[in-house]
Amino acid sequence: MKNNILFDKSGTFEKYSDQTDKILEILEKFGLSKNESKIYVFIGKYGAKTASEVKTNLGIPRSEIYRILNNLQTKGILQVSYEPTTIFSIVHPKKVLQLLIDEEKDKLKSLEDNKETFLKLWDDVPDFVSENVKNRNSVFQTLNGYTQINSRLREMIKTSKKEFLLLGSNKNFARFYHDGVFDSLVKSKLEQKILGTKLDELKEFFKGINQKNIRTVSKEEQNNQCFAISDKCEVVFFTTEIRNNKPIAIFTNSKSISESLSLLFDFMWSRNEETKEYLRNKQIIDSEFKLKELKQELAITDEINQFLKQKIDKKK
Repeated sequence: MKNNILFDKSGTFEKYSDQTDKILEILEKFGLSKNESKIYVFIGKYGAKTASEVKTNLGIPRSEIYRILNNLQTKGILQVSYEPTTIFSIVHPKKVLQLLIDEEKDKLKSLEDNKETFLKLWDDVPDFVSENVKNRNSVFQTLNGYTQINSRLREMIKTSKKEFLLLGSNKNFARFYHDGVFDSLVKSKLEQKILGTKLDELKEFFKGINQKNIRTVSKEEQNNQCFAISDKCEVVFFTTEIRNNKPIAIFTNSKSISESLSLLFDFMWSRNEETKEYLRNKQIIDSEFKLKELKQELAITDEINQFLKQKIDKKK
């Protein structure tokens, strides 16, 4: 039996374990702590309770119970009555979730309102570091999850002056599409090149992009790689590491990495055209030579991946 707060000693609620686990998970996504979520669901499903009853049933330390209950009451998530003793009951979930959503909206509005003020104040204060010192070292930034990754990709597209190269899987492209990366690419006047597998399944994603700028590679060539290159000087490279079910990528302006990945991309791009020519002319492909080339590609990406992992480990 799972350790679920809705299980009483008789196991009456055992069949609802999956649902209640998901309820707790969603409440935490709305900003409640683990114990706040437990208390809300416990009181909501077992009825109004005293602080002592909550403590006894959930095993939360006495020092935390009153603080959490008062915090939930302040947030408008719990309500309290004082006769004959202090008893806590929940506010209906529909109202609670809307309260939490409105609170997050207020936070976002406050951040947005302060954005321009902050940037103006920041620009008003001069930099006291010389350009030579600023540009002395390559920059490496860890990007956690698609929100940070796609935000960086959109920024790269916005600041690119000439070219934007993109290699990825259908899964990657689906996230890029829904997060507006392709919209930014379509609106830009950049030279665009996109490589991927089974791209005929994603025609909806590439509306507005010239089909001559899109080529298909084999799954073996793509090898779960995903990277973007801006003007052969900035790169976002997906690592093989996953944290909390979120992909990890590295942004860098490292000249050596940018040039290596650009060469790899150009090689895959040109070989794709050569393969089409072969199919048209029914020539024989030297499979051994092709395998050798593929191994060279994988060696380059493995070396880059190891290098980036070392950079991540140093930051931990």
